[in-house]
Amino acid sequence: MTLELRDWRDNDVDWWVGLRYSWYPVMGHDHLRRMASGTVRPWLHRSVAIERGRRLGFAGVMSSPGDSPDSTLVLVEPNVRGRGVGHALVTGVIEGYGADPLAVVMPDHDPTALAVAQHWGFETRSHSIESALDLTAGAPVPTPRPDVLVRIIADRDLDAEGLDVDPLLLASSTHPEATELGWIMLRKDFGAMFPNLLWVVAEVCGVPAAVTCADPQDGEDWCVCYTGVDPAFRGRGLARVVKEHLHRYAAARGAARLLTDNEERNVPIRVLNEEMGFVSGAGEYRLIRPGSAARG
Repeated sequence: MTLELRDWRDNDVDWWVGLRYSWYPVMGHDHLRRMASGTVRPWLHRSVAIERGRRLGFAGVMSSPGDSPDSTLVLVEPNVRGRGVGHALVTGVIEGYGADPLAVVMPDHDPTALAVAQHWGFETRSHSIESALDLTAGAPVPTPRPDVLVRIIADRDLDAEGLDVDPLLLASSTHPEATELGWIMLRKDFGAMFPNLLWVVAEVCGVPAAVTCADPQDGEDWCVCYTGVDPAFRGRGLARVVKEHLHRYAAARGAARLLTDNEERNVPIRVLNEEMGFVSGAGEYRLIRPGSAARG
């Protein structure tokens, strides 16, 4: 196989959306088109592997929020996996982009791609699992909680409602991916990725205590972006409360599925999702290539 790596072109969008969706169907096509345009997070580097004019794979580097290293995405066409395309793309990123350190995401159903990343010095740091909830039959009515006020608010209306979700997001971001990798998302970060964001906030005695948010990506598929509870209010079932309200609201507005992904080590939210009917599917590994000083 004679491969060539070339820069990204505008006419690569449709091909890229289809390829990305085939690897990670948790994200809808509308969101993927925004991602391709660079409005979700800026692309810092993009290359396409071709052979005799045929596109075989993609590698791109996106800026990451917080202190997390820039994130590399590598995708290879299914019928050429295991033939060195991923190897060439990862090598091209390392040599052509040169970020230090650098992160890469790899699907967990392709051990060959994972082995390539590990061969080039990437070390596994986290593993996320995608799951989906079927809403075609509707969603149960939330259990009344007289001590809890639940508000469902579009992102554009948060300021008018006098609700600041950032302190709650910061307080509840205690899972390993946030604390160890610096992946802490605030309202502006979620808003950049999901322009139609909807927030569900549970308040106890007027104090915001739990939050979840979702984006109606393609109408029928909604992406659950985040769920968290302030540590001071944990153990009261508030994560279930906000999720129940979100599920009911989404089903009433025609959502067929709720899609989400959670870190494998975040056992409480994964168990809760399973109890509420989410079915797990494929996932992805996030790997870090340490800085040159760390490699010695």
